[in-house]
Amino acid sequence: MDPETAPFHLTDEQWQILQPLFPPPPPPGSPGRPPADPRAVLEGILWKMITAAPWYQLPYCYPSYQTCKRRVAQWMRNGLMHEILGTLHLDLCQRGGLDPKEAFKDGRLQFVNRFGRKELIVDPALQGTWQLGTALIFVRLIVSRIHLLPGVSPKRAFTL
Repeated sequence: MDPETAPFHLTDEQWQILQPLFPPPPPPGSPGRPPADPRAVLEGILWKMITAAPWYQLPYCYPSYQTCKRRVAQWMRNGLMHEILGTLHLDLCQRGGLDPKEAFKDGRLQFVNRFGRKELIVDPALQGTWQLGTALIFVRLIVSRIHLLPGVSPKRAFTL
């Protein structure tokens, strides 16, 4: 399965680091619907970030796209999304031994022109690793924020 279209799942180690950032769930018997699992919501949001697909294409293994879209907007407003991404980046660099910016410098990740399009080439040692899955979040952010890839259609650029 293509890493850009495969569902994204945090490792248990990543979730252990991120879980304390989230508010505790409401006590049983609280009014309203029970909130969606924050881990599943975050995984859906990260899948969206990696693929840049429309929200409505969110795979069924995640909560509804409306829930994920509403939650990321809330997390962006209150600063939690910035904290999540910072924590994931720090973990990727420290525990994972991969800084996406450095990986471009040392050739583990590189863009090449193929048939008039930029294509990401990944070192075979990174294929199928959690490090690559996490690095793709930051690669997509870099590409969309600084327009590293001229010619990428606006529909493929990362938007929330």
